[in-house]
Parts: sequence; C-alpha cells; structure tokens
Amino acid sequence: MKRKIFKKLMAYTLVGAMTISTPIVASAEEETSIADVYTSTDEGEGTGTLSGTATGTYKYEHELEEKGAQVVGLALDKDSLALEKNGEVSTGRLQARVLYNDYDPSDEEMVLAADAETKKIIDNYLKWEVVDGNGVVGLSYYEKADGEKDHGMVNVTAKTGGQATVKVFIDYNVNGVCDAGEYNAQATVSVKEYANSIKLVNLEDKYYLRHKYDLNDNVALDPATATDKVSFYITSTDAKDTKSVVISDAGIMTVKKMPKGKVTLHAVTEKGKAAEAEITFDAGVGANKVEANKKSVTLDWIAPESRKADVSVTLKAKDPANDSKVTDAVEWSTKQTKVVSVTADPEDDTKAVITAKGVGTATITAKATSGKKATIKVTVNSTPDSVKIEGADSTYTGKKLQLTAVPYGKDNTVIPVGKTKFKLAKRPENAGKTIVVLLPDSGERYLSTDMYAK
Repeated sequence: MKRKIFKKLMAYTLVGAMTISTPIVASAEEETSIADVYTSTDEGEGTGTLSGTATGTYKYEHELEEKGAQVVGLALDKDSLALEKNGEVSTGRLQARVLYNDYDPSDEEMVLAADAETKKIIDNYLKWEVVDGNGVVGLSYYEKADGEKDHGMVNVTAKTGGQATVKVFIDYNVNGVCDAGEYNAQATVSVKEYANSIKLVNLEDKYYLRHKYDLNDNVALDPATATDKVSFYITSTDAKDTKSVVISDAGIMTVKKMPKGKVTLHAVTEKGKAAEAEITFDAGVGANKVEANKKSVTLDWIAPESRKADVSVTLKAKDPANDSKVTDAVEWSTKQTKVVSVTADPEDDTKAVITAKGVGTATITAKATSGKKATIKVTVNSTPDSVKIEGADSTYTGKKLQLTAVPYGKDNTVIPVGKTKFKLAKRPENAGKTIVVLLPDSGERYLSTDMYAK
C-alpha cells in the first residue's frame, strides 16, 4: 500500500468536532466503486445508512492526486443537534467538512472544504449512518435547488424520543464499514418527544409517615418513547397538608407529617397533559430498635468472593407482638466511600451488600425512617495471593535497578498494597524461600513468606 506524507495543517481551523487519524489510502492501481447497496432514507423516515450513489468507477487516490488534493481531516459543522418529535423543530441538518492540504478556508461556505470537482470525487466515498440510537432519527440527503443530492449534507428527522449518534466517514475501501484509520466525525442528536397523555400507575395503597417516594416510578406516558419532564404537586381539603407532604423538583415525595385532609396527587407534562389520583396516608408502625446481623465484617482483596459481604438488619417494634408490622424503610450509608460501598437490596431494604473499594476501616450505618439505627464495623485487608517484581527484566548495567513489588489476588487482578510490607534483599546461601531475592544477571526471583504479612 502506497504511503503519503501529508503537509502540516498550519493555520487550518475547523469549527465543530474533528476526528483526525491516519487514513487508509486505496492504491492507485485498485478500482473501487460505490453501489447503492445501503438502505436509502431519502424521505428522512428510515434509520439506516446513506452512501454515495454514483454508478461510475472511481480511482480515489489517483483522481485526487491529479488535482493535487490530499485529505487531511473530516469534521461536522456541529457536534450536537436538538430536535423535537412533535414540536417546533422536527428536522435539523448536518454538514460534512472535508479539509484538504491546499485549502484556504477564508471564503469557504463551509459545506465541504473543496471545489466542485474535488467534492464530486470525495462525495462518492462519504458514508452516513446512525451508529447509536437506531430508530430515534432518520437520515436523508440534502437536495439542492436543481434537484441534485448533496452527499456532504444530510437532513436529520426526529422519529422517537431519545438520543442517537450520527456518524459520517470516508469509506476509502468501499466496504460499508468505518475501519480503523478512516477519517470520521460524529454528532449527538437528542430528540424531545412530547406525550399525548399521562397516567398515574402502581400507586401505593398507603403512603407512610417519614418515608420518601420517587413519583417518577408511578408515571406512564403515551407514547412510551415520550421524554417529557413531569412535575408533581398535591392539593388537599386541608391547606396545611401542602407543608406536611413535600415534593421536590426531581419528583421525590417526603411525608413529613400526617396529612389531616383528603390529598390528591397531580402529575403534569411539559405540554400540560395532566393526571390525578387521591392517595392515602398512614402513620404506620415505627421501629423502636434496629438490630444488625453482624457487629463487624472483614473483607480481603485476595479473592473475588472475599471482597464482598451480605449484611442485614431486623426492625423491632416497641411491642414485640408488632415486630412483623413495622413499616419503616431502611437507608444504608457509609462516610468512608473510598474504603467500601454499601448497596441496598432493591427488593428488601433490610438487606445490603458491602463491597471493598480500598483498604482500611469503615462504618456502615442502617437507619430506619423512625430515626433508629444500627452500625457495622468493616475492615478491608489486602492479602496477596502472589507477588510479581516489576523491573526485574531490565538490562543490568551495574547501576541500581528500580524494582517494584506488585501484589495480585487469586483472580490475577492487581490489588491494593494496603499495609503489606515487601522486602527485597540478596539471597544468602541455603536461605530457602524466606527472603525475596532478585539476581539481575540470571533473572532469578524468590518470594518470601513475609511478603504476605499484613
């Protein structure tokens, strides 16, 4: 394959996102052509791929060389595009910009940085596709006043709510795929789709005192692909209830006090579509005590199974006969997030999983909505299953070598050093495996048992 030496970009500047890499350049002796084999989306309704549609045969490198043109970059006029499925802006446009070595951008109209003849050549190798979020948008070529399609510019039409990525690349080898080294650029397209209607679904039979609820889980939009932000509020036959039940902008409802009147929950979309439902509150049975199943837990990085631990709590009522009726929710937390993380079971918040994140000690707290809590002390060790010496393969020149002891777990994962102590020393005769030894001239290594001390 022929190699080219590209001129320096010097003062060239591209507006928008540019991806520059070493292109794959087809040989002048190879003939390549683009057939109309991809899904055509000329009406902007499809989700597929747009490619050049010339029927002739092109010698890409040869024709550009005849014009003295070398491609040195590809970009889009913008790196993001915001559309609305059923709003005011349902269609947008993306323009490809190809930069050539002899291009002066001072008077360019910024469609393609090339004259008409050069543009015609490269047009047949430009390929557009939706690489992420297929089905969210459709693509179609921009059509000029004379009816000719401009392959360097596409119309992007909103189809459903969501996010998609549109890519353009120069398909040098005409295989329909953006290969490594081929110039490419991409833009993120966000599509807003407004709901035609809204319903409140899966509401709780009772909402309990001092509990928090994510009301977004109780919304059903039609169509399901709608991306409206929904706002919530309550009305009540007792005006004071609007301070007892508080709803955040994010849709989290907190029951601070027991409402006295009849409360109605309202949900409203951005376009004013509304739903409402009467909801019921209950003081419930609060926990008088929270008991953890373990007072302490020890984790160790030596193996995957020892890096996690299951924990749980039991909620006790003031009257033991009501233990099974406790309605409190449990929130798990830790302040030492660099040492461990704690994740509640999504089906049962009295259970959680503790996972090692670092080395050291931490305290896990399980707090009930009544305010009662339990704590669990966690110690995270880092015991190596094996140790490797980095730098041992360096060429010995008589000068000191920089050696580093790296600990590994049983799954061959590098683990934190923690408080583990490593000792490097020369090997005395008949020392067995008691000392770590490195002999640069022979490459021999010996690992001592004291490496595994905490």
